Amino acid sequence: MVRCISPVGRVNPQEREGELEVIAIQSGVRLGAIRTEDEITYDLTVEGDVLLLPDPGLDAARVGWLVRRTVAEADRFEHDLLAGRDARLAEFRTDLEREGAREA
Repeated sequence: MVRCISPVGRVNPQEREGELEVIAIQSGVRLGAIRTEDEITYDLTVEGDVLLLPDPGLDAARVGWLVRRTVAEADRFEHDLLAGRDARLAEFRTDLEREGAREA
């Protein structure tokens, strides 16, 4: 399985739970909400995954689709929830690296 996670930004999901639920259902994506008072660069992610198949030629196309869709949906959420502010990956890098180190 390949999982793709794209940060959206700080949207305060605990205060917008109903709104986020409606948007997620309408768009058909899975959201990751981080409920915290800590100063982090994002508290909402768009997530997706695909199962790998025995034919690696098909996997490349499916993983490409997954990445494009996940990133596009995260951008759409940024537009809708953060007044169009599209943060650069560098803004999230420290928190993403910290998160990756915890899972290793």
